[in-house]
Amino acid sequence: MRPARHELAQRLDSLLHGEREALEWLARHPELKREMEELKALLGSLPVLAPDVGPSPEWRRKTKEQLLARFRRRRRRRGA
Repeated sequence: MRPARHELAQRLDSLLHGEREALEWLARHPELKREMEELKALLGSLPVLAPDVGPSPEWRRKTKEQLLARFRRRRRRRGA
């Protein structure tokens, strides 16, 4: 019986990180070894995304200022 895609993805991730769990899994599913090795090679050739992707400090500062200004305007309207 062929494993589910989710399980294959988990094992491929384990294999990429050199985890023993992946090697044990491949021992139980030798029919998928070639396919997993091909996928590992393919993934190894893809560019790595920057792990620290998020808003810049400048964007955070501007957004905070805009939000606080909006709150102040609402407060003035309600108090007037």
